[in-house]
Amino acid sequence: MCCKGNCDDILESLTRAKLGQALDGWIDISDFCIPLVFLQKLMAVINGLKRGDRWSDGAFEKLKRLLIATYQHVARDSSPKEKDVIHRLKDIPSFLGGLG
Repeated sequence: MCCKGNCDDILESLTRAKLGQALDGWIDISDFCIPLVFLQKLMAVINGLKRGDRWSDGAFEKLKRLLIATYQHVARDSSPKEKDVIHRLKDIPSFLGGLG
């Protein structure tokens, strides 16, 4: 995970240099605060851990902080604007950060 913009550009360049061609994607924190998106991403992490995905201690701590900080915005019904975002995200494949 990283911030979009310059940080994302640097991480993408490093990843592509190391792995060759790679698929990547990102999600805005405001989208992550949509209840359905939050749950989908949380389940993806849990499923990854079950499959054997490994996280560095630092990355796992950052994930926990993100979950704790965003949960207070998630534990509610989706707004009409967020429902529109969900509809758009369904058109984007999940491996690119969408809900499709």
